[in-house]
Amino acid sequence: MKTPTKDYELSLHSAQMLGTSDLAFTRRKKRKHPPVFNVSEPTIWRWVKRGILPKPVQIGGKCFWHAEDVAEVARKLAA
Repeated sequence: MKTPTKDYELSLHSAQMLGTSDLAFTRRKKRKHPPVFNVSEPTIWRWVKRGILPKPVQIGGKCFWHAEDVAEVARKLAA
């Protein structure tokens, strides 16, 4: 497995939600920050299927993850 990118700030607010484009490289061209994980979008969904990432919360037909859960996964993958 690839490790999280080191440039991303993981001191996230507990109420913050992250979308797929925040976690992986997607077709989105304009980014403020690099994605948390240096992987593709299909890899994110494989991780959800395997239980590495928790299932996302759907809001308005889009999927989001709690920032704390993502930070915990990133710490585990980096160790």
